[in-house]
Amino acid sequence: MMEYIKLLTGIKTGVGCKDRNRSYLTGHFRHRELGIHDKLTWLNNKQNISMIKNYLLVFTGGGIGASARYYLSGAVYRFLPTDFPYGNLIVNISGCFIIGLLMTMMEERFLSEPSLRVFLTIGILGGFTTFSSFSYETVALLRDAEVLRASFNIAASVFGCLAATTLGMFIGRLF
Repeated sequence: MMEYIKLLTGIKTGVGCKDRNRSYLTGHFRHRELGIHDKLTWLNNKQNISMIKNYLLVFTGGGIGASARYYLSGAVYRFLPTDFPYGNLIVNISGCFIIGLLMTMMEERFLSEPSLRVFLTIGILGGFTTFSSFSYETVALLRDAEVLRASFNIAASVFGCLAATTLGMFIGRLF
């Protein structure tokens, strides 16, 4: 799983963090007051500039992906009946196909910049469908022979999301 995070973000992962005020995985500063010198130093750090660039790539890609999802899920109903959520189904299946294709090409065929992976997978496909990330992470666990973890991810994601939706609907009806 950590390899997946490393592959997508290009962030080095490990057990400890050299800077106690920084989260190791995300590079975010933990809560503490920064002086002007600290802020200028932070902005001049190439890793922090890269983090800001990645946020902008995710933001931009997410907008593109969400717009594509909105268009495609509506366009499907020009050809199919509206008695089943075909739009979401087609979006989820196509998103899973695309993430499988892109990640395999970027891992095995072409070495790509981490920022390109962030833009395409977390940004565009994340905005298009979060099911593609779930699917890829589960397949990555299975590829690493983590059958129990993959099974838990499937069960927890499907049943947990259905339960959370049901609970949210129940609480929503109370108001």
